[in-house]
Amino acid sequence: MPAPRPELRRGRIVWAAIRDRNGILKERPVIVLTATEDIARGDPAEVMAITTTFPQPPPADHVLLPWQPQGRTLTRLRKRSAAVLSWVSTVQPDEILQFRGDVPPRLMTSILSQLPFDPTHGG
Repeated sequence: MPAPRPELRRGRIVWAAIRDRNGILKERPVIVLTATEDIARGDPAEVMAITTTFPQPPPADHVLLPWQPQGRTLTRLRKRSAAVLSWVSTVQPDEILQFRGDVPPRLMTSILSQLPFDPTHGG
């Protein structure tokens, strides 16, 4: 088995292809929810979709993420974005297409506390 990618950790924003609510596979930014130690064992990673298409005010299941047009934030997001609490998927570590920024720790804790399941150690 290849060595785990150290960049893949809980709270990391990565690009991966996941299915939308209509079953259409699309490459998009996602937040890694799985505990870092579980990813290191080669387990699949639970991820949460990030969207840039949502109304103002955002729906209850959307958590606004820091962004800045030049990507000068910890998230490195360049557009108004939100994590979608009700849009969780699973990806294999080798399916990650690109590594981006990180969700700020305090915000990541808040996101995890709002999930209806525990994404640690297999969910």
